[in-house]
Amino acid sequence: MIQNFINNLAKSGIIIEPFITKRCNWKCDFCMYDCSPVSSGDFISDYMLRKLKKQVDFLRKLNIPVIINLLGGEPSLYFDKLKRIVDEISSWNIGITMPTNGWWLEGEISTKKFMNIFEKLVANTGVSSESNGGNGLAIQISDEKYHSAWRKGNNNKKYFDELFMRKEYEHLKPNADDPWIKWQVLDPDYLINPHGRGLGISNLKSFLKKNNTERFCTQEYEGQHLQSIHYELNGHISSVCMFGGEHEGIGTINDNILYIIMLLRYYELYRKKIGKYNCYNCHDIFKSWKKDELGILKEKFSYLNNFNSENFI
Repeated sequence: MIQNFINNLAKSGIIIEPFITKRCNWKCDFCMYDCSPVSSGDFISDYMLRKLKKQVDFLRKLNIPVIINLLGGEPSLYFDKLKRIVDEISSWNIGITMPTNGWWLEGEISTKKFMNIFEKLVANTGVSSESNGGNGLAIQISDEKYHSAWRKGNNNKKYFDELFMRKEYEHLKPNADDPWIKWQVLDPDYLINPHGRGLGISNLKSFLKKNNTERFCTQEYEGQHLQSIHYELNGHISSVCMFGGEHEGIGTINDNILYIIMLLRYYELYRKKIGKYNCYNCHDIFKSWKKDELGILKEKFSYLNNFNSENFI
């Protein structure tokens, strides 16, 4: 069973998604993380970075592909801190992705500071997969009506496109087919999760009705089971969009990530037995699973909660 588990992850890969800050300079109506200018200004610690690298190094021993997706808040709110993080993580020879609201486009100085952080990682072809030493670099500026309500000045697609025609940035021009940075215009029917401020404006009910289903999970969307694990700033496991909030008691950054994923796979099996599950009731189902099965499963798989790769071969 363990070998099949490892083999499947070796094919699909894992996305590790640490929050690097919860503060954002905007307060968009659909934010499922409920971030805003008054959210905590704490930034990811060196301790957390060391623990993340330990997870990455372990997964590499098992030939499991890993990507780090830097979450906020707005990750680029503090350039000096973001640069420290990007410099450190890129030294691990690992793919990096990051969403941003693009606020830095508003001014010449902020644009230059942002570009300086990533300049050395961009391939001369502007291709995402060839950037960051061939490990991949993908930055996305999401654009829909909720972000658009906060945009001002040069923070617009026209300015973004013209930016790379300027001599000082032409060497960073993104490749059209696989860009290291892109302005992503989302579909008007973009799915809004009913968490955080998204709860009041979520379109999940209409989505479920349109697709004639009572079962839905973000990780299973369109039949793709892409495993991602969120880490809060304090190191606790959190899968905000999938399971409705922080997983109190399931684990932390100190626990082996494969051990955590194994536990969550059993939750998914438990959830399917319930029948109807989606973002509205998933958190309650999760609490029931914790009460009914989590303790037993933790004991059963405790031998996996270490970083000895031989236990997984």
